Amino acid sequence: IDGLHTLTVPAADAAEGRGWDGVVEAVRQATLSAQTSGRVDEVLVDVNDRVAAGQVLLRLSAVEQQAGVDAARAQLRAAEASANEAELNYRRHADLVQGQYVSRAQFDQARASRDAAVAARDAARAQLANAGQHSAYTTIRTPYAGIVSTREVEPGESVGAGRVLMTLFAPDALRIEVSVPQADAEAIRSNPQARVRFDDGRSVDAVQVTVFPTADAASHAVKVRVQLPALEQAAWPGNTAR
Repeated sequence: IDGLHTLTVPAADAAEGRGWDGVVEAVRQATLSAQTSGRVDEVLVDVNDRVAAGQVLLRLSAVEQQAGVDAARAQLRAAEASANEAELNYRRHADLVQGQYVSRAQFDQARASRDAAVAARDAARAQLANAGQHSAYTTIRTPYAGIVSTREVEPGESVGAGRVLMTLFAPDALRIEVSVPQADAEAIRSNPQARVRFDDGRSVDAVQVTVFPTADAASHAVKVRVQLPALEQAAWPGNTAR
C-alpha cells in the first residue's frame, strides 16, 4: 500500500539492557586518627573541601612532644661527650699496652667502656628520632589528593591516640559492586560494558567492568565490579546508583 512507512521496534532488553542497584564506594578512602595525644590547635579544612597530597589538615598542640624532643637532644649531647671521652681513653690504653705500661686487663676494660659508651650514644640517637616522630604526629597531613568526607573534631578539643579526626576519599577512584544471576554474569563477561545512572539524573559510561570468577555458595549470585570515571562533581561514597 502506497504512503505507509515501516518502523522496526527493538526489544526493550536490547535497547536498555538489564539494570541493578548498587552503592558507590571509594577505592581509596582514608580514616585519619591521632597518633599522639594533645589539644586541637587549629582545623584548616572542612567537609567537602578538596585537598592536595601532603596538605596540612589540622594541628595539635606540641608542648609535651617538644619537651620530649628537647630532653632527648640533651641526653644525646651527654652521650656523645661520654662516647668521645671513652674513645680517647681507649686509644691511650691501646698505645700504652704496646709498651706494656698498662696491663691487658686494663686495656680490655677501656675497650669495653668505649663500646658501652658508643651503644649508649646510639640509643640516645634512636630516642631523639622517636621523640621527633611523636612531635611530627601533631601535624596531620593528607596521604593523597581527595575530598574531605567527615570532620570529627573542633579547635580546643583534647584528643588521645587513636581518636578519629577526619576521613577523606579520592574522587578519581570510585566503583560500584552489584550481584547478578549466573546467567547474566556470563552475558556480561562476553560484553563487559555498563552505563551508570545516579539519583541526581547524571549518567556515565563505566571505565571497566570486572566479573568475579566465583559465585556465592548460598545465593549463586556473581559479583560484578563497575569502575567509574573521574567525575567533575564526585559521587559521594554510600550513594545509590543503577
